[in-house]
Amino acid sequence: MRPPRDNHHKPRRPSTTTWRGLEPLEPRTLLSGLTVITHGYMPLSNFPTWVSSMADAIADRAGSQTAVYKLRITDSTGSLAVQSFTKISGTNPSSSNNGEAIVMIDWSTVSGTILFVEDLYSTEQIAPLVMPYLTSAQPSVGISEPLARGPIHLIGHSRGGSLISEIAKNLAYSSIWVDQLTPLDPHPVITNGDPNTRAWTNVVFADNYRQTAIFPTGDSVNGALDRDLTSLDPGHDGVHAYYHGTIDLTATNDGGNESIPSSWYIDPARDATGFYYSRIVGGTRPTSAIGTNFGGSGSRNNLTPTQTTWPNIGNISYTKAPNNTLNVTYQYQKYSAGNATITWFLDSDTNPSNNNNVATLSGAIDVASTGSNVLTDATTLTTTGDAQKIYARITDGTRTRYAYLGAQLNATPIGSLDVATRQQFSGWAYDADAGATSVNVRFDIDSVAGTPFLANLTRSDLTAVLGSSAHGFSITPPAMNNDAHLVEMYVQDASSGNYTKVVTTNVPAVVQPTFTVTSTNLTAAYGESITLLASFTGGTYIPTGNVTFYRDATPLGPAIIDANGQAAMTFQFLPPGSHNITAQYPGDTNVLPVTSNTINQSIAPSAVTGTPTPRYRLYNPALTRHLYTTDLNEYNTLAAYGWNQEGVSCFVYTAPATLDGIDTIPNFRLYNAPTFTHFWTTDANEYNTLRLFPEWTAEGVDGYVFPTNVTNSLPLYRLNYPYGGQNLHLWTTDANENAVLASTYGWIQEGIAAYVIDILPVPLPAPDDPFSSLELPAIIASTRPAETTGFLVTQLPLVG
Repeated sequence: MRPPRDNHHKPRRPSTTTWRGLEPLEPRTLLSGLTVITHGYMPLSNFPTWVSSMADAIADRAGSQTAVYKLRITDSTGSLAVQSFTKISGTNPSSSNNGEAIVMIDWSTVSGTILFVEDLYSTEQIAPLVMPYLTSAQPSVGISEPLARGPIHLIGHSRGGSLISEIAKNLAYSSIWVDQLTPLDPHPVITNGDPNTRAWTNVVFADNYRQTAIFPTGDSVNGALDRDLTSLDPGHDGVHAYYHGTIDLTATNDGGNESIPSSWYIDPARDATGFYYSRIVGGTRPTSAIGTNFGGSGSRNNLTPTQTTWPNIGNISYTKAPNNTLNVTYQYQKYSAGNATITWFLDSDTNPSNNNNVATLSGAIDVASTGSNVLTDATTLTTTGDAQKIYARITDGTRTRYAYLGAQLNATPIGSLDVATRQQFSGWAYDADAGATSVNVRFDIDSVAGTPFLANLTRSDLTAVLGSSAHGFSITPPAMNNDAHLVEMYVQDASSGNYTKVVTTNVPAVVQPTFTVTSTNLTAAYGESITLLASFTGGTYIPTGNVTFYRDATPLGPAIIDANGQAAMTFQFLPPGSHNITAQYPGDTNVLPVTSNTINQSIAPSAVTGTPTPRYRLYNPALTRHLYTTDLNEYNTLAAYGWNQEGVSCFVYTAPATLDGIDTIPNFRLYNAPTFTHFWTTDANEYNTLRLFPEWTAEGVDGYVFPTNVTNSLPLYRLNYPYGGQNLHLWTTDANENAVLASTYGWIQEGIAAYVIDILPVPLPAPDDPFSSLELPAIIASTRPAETTGFLVTQLPLVG
C-alpha cells in the first residue's frame, strides 16, 4: 500500500543520480552472521507481510537451519519498550549448522498513524531499544552468544532506512562493524525528528535503492552504491519488492501487495544486483561504496565510540597455494586500549558456537590497540583440504567476533617452461583447485594453437613446492624452421575449463657463433707460461658452461666461459715439441656442440736436462696422511712437527729427461687446505680441473716421471680410500703394500700412475688403517711446517 501524501513528510528534490559502474573487488567470504529487516511508516499500525516474506527468502538462501526472530516494540505500557522477542522458525544459532540469524523489527504500532497525529517517536528513540538484542546473549530464545558476534547486514525500508542508520550509529558507539547497510527508498519523517540516513565509519559497504517519481521519494545516501529505480516506476513500496526479487530470483511478488515484474532486471541482471552484494551471496562489491577505512573510496560520517568497544575482524580474502596452503589477508580493529588475540580455526560447518571445530590452525596472535584505524594483515594457513571451513576469532577476553572464509576461490593456474628449444619443451603445470590431479597444457607457436596434452610426468622436485609430483612434462615440439618463433604456454583452469596463459617466450633463430682458439705465444720456451683463449663470437647466444682444451687428442683441462663468451687457461707445462691445440664445447640449450680451429703450439726443448733426485716419503699418524717431497729441507723440517720420516721411496727427475727414447712427463702437486691433503697426478686434465675449485691450490711440478717402463724403473701405484667421510690417496712403489692395502684395509687400486727410478730395494712398511673423518684432529698453529726451500718451492712461481 502506498501511503497518502502529507506535509509531515518533507518533500525531496528529485535526484539526478544514475547507476554507477562497478569496480572489481575480492569477493566477501563472511558467513555465519546476522540480517536485520525493518519496515517503515505503517499508517494502519499493522506489521507488513513483506518483511516476513523477505526473511523467509533470505533464510532459504542462507540455509534451512537459519533462525528467524521477531522483535516487537510498542508503547502499550505507556512508554516505549520491547514487548517481546520470539523465535519464529529455524534452529537456535548456538546449535545450527550455519550460525545464521534473521531479526525482523516490528515497530508498526509506534511508526505512525494514518492521520500523523500520533507520530510521537523518532527512529533515534527506537534504535537504542534494539541494541541489547544484538549485543547480549538471549538464552531464553536459544541465543547463547550475542548476535553481533558475526557480520551484520541491516535492511530498512522508508522510515526503516533512518532506523537502520541509527542502529548502525549505536553499533558504532561500541565500535562494532556493520558489514552492509541497505536502505530501501529511505525517507525519514523529519517532523518526528528522524535523522537522515547515513553511512557511518563502522559501515563496510552501503547500497541504496530508491525512486524519485512517487511520493514519498527515497533519499540518496552519501558514500553508498546508489541504484536509482525511477525509470522502472516501482513506486515507494515497489522498491522493497525490487530488492526481494534479487533474493528470491523466481519470485513474482513480495508476499504482499507488490508484484515483481521480470522487466525490472534488464540491466543489471537480477542475479547481479541487490542481494547479490550480500555476504551470503558474495558478489563483487564496487570499491566506491566501501568505506575508505576499509580500503574503498566511499565517504563515511565520522563518529567517536562512547560505549564499551568491541574488537572486529573481517573482510577476509585469500589465494589458494599448493600443499593445502592459503595465503590469507584480513582486516581488524581494536579501538580501546589493551590487546586482543586473533586465532584461526578449521570447522566442519559455518557455526563457531556449536563445538565441532576440526582443528586450531594458529596460536593466539596478539594485536595491540589500533584506535580508530582499521589495519590490514596477512597470514598463511595450512588446512587438510577443501571440505572444511576456516574462520577467525578476535577477542579481548570479554567481547568476541568471528569471520568465516566462504566458498573456495578459483585459483589461477600456474606453470613453468624450463626448457624451450627446437628439440624440447619441458616444465610443469599446476592448478591448486585440482590439487594432486594433473592438468592439461597447450602450446601456441606463432599464435597457432597446438594440441593440448596432460602434464602428468612425475617430478620428485615438485613435491616440496606443489605438494604432489605428477605435474611435469617433456615433449618434442612441432618442427620449426630456423627463424625465431613466439611460444606461449597455456594451462587449463580446473574450475572453468578455460586456458590461462602462464608463459610467453621465444625460440630464437638459429645463428651459431664462431668458435676460435688462440695462444699468447705459439713458439714458447719450455716452462714458459702461455694462455690458451677460446672465444665465441657472432652468435645469437653466448654459450654457458665450460670448454675443454686438447693437446692433440689428450685433454688439457676445462675452462669456464665468461659473460663475454671467452674461456682462458694459463699453463706452463706443455712438453717440448709441436702440439695441435683445439677446444671443444659440448653445447647447451641454445648453442650446438662445436670444435674450434686447430693451432700449432711449439714448445722448445728444456734448457736444463733433468737428473735423478730422491723422492722422500713421510707419514703423520695424527692426520693419517702421507706426504711425498723432493725437497730435503721440507723432509727434515716436517720431522720436527709430528711427521715420521719413511725414507726415500724412489727417484724422479729434476727436469725433463729422456731414457730409452722415452720422454719424461710432469708429476703435478696440489694442496687441499680444508682437508690438509696433498695430491699428485700426471694427468694435466685432472690437474687443471682441480685447480678451478677454490679449495685446491696448484703447487706446480713435483718431479718428472715416465709414462711407461724404462730401464731400472718400477711402477708407482695409486690407491684411493673413499670411506668414513675421507677421500685419501696413496702412492707407493711397493707392490706388497699396494696388495695389502687393497685386500686387508679396503683401499681401491687405481692402477699405475707413472714409472719412477728404482734406487730403493727395501720394501716400505704398510701404513696404519686410516682413521674415520670423525677422528681427524684439528690442526693447531704449532703443527704447521716452516717455510721450505728447495726444488719444489723454486718451481712454485712458475705456476699458471
